[in-house]
Amino acid sequence: MRLCFSCCLQGKTVQIEFDESASLRGYYGRLLAYVYVDSTDFTAELVKKGYARVYEEGECRKEAEYLNYQQQAIEQNLGLWSCRYAVTTTIPTSAVVTTSKAVKIKTIHYDACGNADDRECLNDEYVVLENTGSVAVNMQGWILKDEANHRFEFPYFILNPGKTVTVHTGKGSNTATDLYWNRGTAVWNNDHDTAYLYDSSGNLVDSYSY
Repeated sequence: MRLCFSCCLQGKTVQIEFDESASLRGYYGRLLAYVYVDSTDFTAELVKKGYARVYEEGECRKEAEYLNYQQQAIEQNLGLWSCRYAVTTTIPTSAVVTTSKAVKIKTIHYDACGNADDRECLNDEYVVLENTGSVAVNMQGWILKDEANHRFEFPYFILNPGKTVTVHTGKGSNTATDLYWNRGTAVWNNDHDTAYLYDSSGNLVDSYSY
């Protein structure tokens, strides 16, 4: 998706505000700031319309607010959320359910690459889910989160009976067995944490503590 905002900003008064609770630069060295146009939070408007993803790789005072806007955009399939990855399946719709307690958090590999900096091998930090039941489950809209409320929303994904799916923290291309959070920093604490799995209706399906 290619976007041009010059027409939105031309002739406007633009104000940049840095967040004292956040780092000046992100993981890739880019400046982090809020953008206001004629006193309107332009950053929030982009998130609301699905033109931007909330930066969760650090702390910021507006994170909860922006995540709420992002969730609304996701639910309405706005902007970039209108073209989320879909895994194809040949299973008849009648043989698929949208919620099931049979989906379990099988394991969490939280210490990526042993003693190395987790950021250097984020795809070795992952969660494995298993469908222990006898019916396929459509996990679109399901949420996997940790104690700090870092959230991964499942795309359209069919988890077949007896099969597993691995959710990697790092970046990659989704497949029928592996999904990617596309984060730049680790999620799962190496000392202790709890994973929570919710279905698309917000019901707690399973949790896993270590």
